[in-house]
Amino acid sequence: MQDKRLAQDVCGTATAAELHEPAAGGGLALFTDLYELTMAQAYFAAGMEQQAVFTLFVRRLPARRNYLLACGLDSVLAALERLRFGRDDIAYLRTLGKFTEPFLERLQSFRFTGDVYAVPEGTVVFANEPILEVLAPISEAQLIETLVMNQVHLQSLLASKAARVVEAARGRPVIDFGLRRMHGHRRRAEGRPRLPCRRRGGNLERAGRQDLRYPCRRHHGPQLRPGA
Repeated sequence: MQDKRLAQDVCGTATAAELHEPAAGGGLALFTDLYELTMAQAYFAAGMEQQAVFTLFVRRLPARRNYLLACGLDSVLAALERLRFGRDDIAYLRTLGKFTEPFLERLQSFRFTGDVYAVPEGTVVFANEPILEVLAPISEAQLIETLVMNQVHLQSLLASKAARVVEAARGRPVIDFGLRRMHGHRRRAEGRPRLPCRRRGGNLERAGRQDLRYPCRRHHGPQLRPGA
């Protein structure tokens, strides 16, 4: 595997406009699972502010597809720098009837204060190798878990597939024609990972912007599962 060549120019850089969050809301703060918020509230109520380490890695990979190109770090960092709960976000959470006013007030002043350690964009990684680690107060790490996994998973998936296509082409030109199988025309990250070997063209003009909030369904996190 020509890993140095495949790792070149894998991922684009998210712009400030792509990840901008209006003061009223509608950004990425609610790009999370409901149980992440209820667990954060449990930590808050118990006064748990200890530092926690969340590690993102892959346990197993198929024998014939045993490597990944790590991608999505730029998007994660840009999102965390701007992550805020806006007025509309707080108002929406209040309608759920699951959160106390002190906790909602805490969310209004939420800022990510932790550290992120990761391999560089486009790095070849294998099973059980850390791709990214978050060191932060446990409630902060919990709240961003879904966002981090989503950004790294999707972009690493696309970049790794592109790398394998280019490797199989053995020097022949490759053209991106994957738009029709992507998950919706308004996904913000789908157009970012570029083919990692000078692709010749593509059918996607630009990655769209979307309000990524979606209806919540009840779910218990592993730490708070009844009887666990």
